[in-house]
Amino acid sequence: MRFDAVFFEERLKKHRLTARELEVTVYWIMDYSCKEIADQLIISHYTVRSYIRSINRKIGVKSKASLILHLLNDEPAPTSGD
Repeated sequence: MRFDAVFFEERLKKHRLTARELEVTVYWIMDYSCKEIADQLIISHYTVRSYIRSINRKIGVKSKASLILHLLNDEPAPTSGD
């Protein structure tokens, strides 16, 4: 099974993350550092860390590893019309 941004985005939709939190999460899962994420999104690395804390709180995890495991075991959000 191939894991890419789309795979994780589908599973993140039901957690009601903001668009920016979703961007940060996908970069973070793809193993970008806080500085690399900040550079990509043109924000402070402190802001990235704040987003990560918010993401973890919303999803109910405490680390990147637990986030990834949660998403791998999670079902994607239902699409409209299902």
